[in-house]
Amino acid sequence: MALKGKFLIAILLLVILATVSLLCGAAALGSENWLKLLTFSGLDPAVKTILWQIRVPRILGAALAGILLAVAGCTVQLLFRNPLSSPHVLGAVNSSALGSVLVMALCGGGAAAVLGGSIAGALLSLLLLLFLGRSCRQIVSLLLAGIALNAFASAAMSGVLFAAGERLEGVIFWLLGGFWKLDWLRCNILLVATLVILPLLLLVRREMNMLYLGEAAAAAAGVNTKKVIFIAVLASSLATALVVGNCGVIGFVGLLIPHIARRIFGGEFRNQLLGSSVCGACLMIAADTASRTLMIPLEIPVGVLTALIGAPFFFVLIFCRIKRYEGLAV
Repeated sequence: MALKGKFLIAILLLVILATVSLLCGAAALGSENWLKLLTFSGLDPAVKTILWQIRVPRILGAALAGILLAVAGCTVQLLFRNPLSSPHVLGAVNSSALGSVLVMALCGGGAAAVLGGSIAGALLSLLLLLFLGRSCRQIVSLLLAGIALNAFASAAMSGVLFAAGERLEGVIFWLLGGFWKLDWLRCNILLVATLVILPLLLLVRREMNMLYLGEAAAAAAGVNTKKVIFIAVLASSLATALVVGNCGVIGFVGLLIPHIARRIFGGEFRNQLLGSSVCGACLMIAADTASRTLMIPLEIPVGVLTALIGAPFFFVLIFCRIKRYEGLAV
C-alpha cells in the first residue's frame, strides 16, 4: 500500500477512536444525544458540560501526550541507533518525575508548580548530560550519563516518597500516570509544545537521517553533529517533561510506538516521526478510554495499562532479536 494510504487509514482510525472515547464513559450520553453531536445543537446543558469541559480536553490532551512521547521515543531510538532505547535512557523521565515529586511532597504544589518542577528536572538533567558528554564521543557518553542519571533520580525519588508522609498516596497515584487532571489549560500547554517540538525535529530530518549512519559518517558528510544532537536531546527531554508534568509517568509509549511506526511507515526519519505521532495518539486515546470504562466507576491509571501492553512487547522484541542473531550465526 502507498504511504499516503497508510497515513489516511491511521488518521481515520484516530478519528474513530476519538469518537468512541467521546461517547463512552461513566456518564452515559444516551443515543438521543448522538445525532445532536453532529449538529452541535439541542444538547442538554449537563451533557454539554461533560463533553466540552471533561471529555474533549481529556481526549485531546491524551492524543497530544501520545504524540510527544512517541516523538521523543522515535528521536532517541534513531539518535542511539538502538531499537531498545526510549526517553528513559536520557534520564529525562525520572528527572522530570523527581522534580514534580519534590514540589508535590514539599508544598502540595498546584498544576503550574508541578509542571515547573518537571521542566526544571528535565533541564537540569539535560545540562548535566551535555556537560558530561562534551569530552568524549557525544552519543556514547550521553547514553552512559543517562543511565547514571536514571539511577540517581530513581533513588532520590524513593527517598522523597519515603519522607512524603500524608501526601504519599496522592504522589504515588500521580506517578502511575493518567489524564484525569487534564483541562483546557493543560491541553493548550501540550498543544503549543507539540506545535514547537514536532516542526523543530522535522527541520533537522536530513541531519537525523545522516546520524543513522553513525556520528563519524555524519560529521564527514558535513553535518554539525553537536548541534543536531543538542536539538534532538532538548526536544526529547522537553517533550517528556511536559507530559510528565501534566499527566504523570506513562511508560513504554516511547519504546513501543516507534517500532510499530517503523514497520508501517518505513525507517526514514520524517515518515517515522509523523507515523509515530499518529500511532502514539491512537494508543493514548485507546488506553484512556479503557482506563475510564473497564472498571466503572473506578479509573485505572493509564501508566498501568501501557506497562501491561509494553512489557510483553519488550520481551517479544528481545526474543525476536535473539532469534535473528542466532539465524545469522548459523
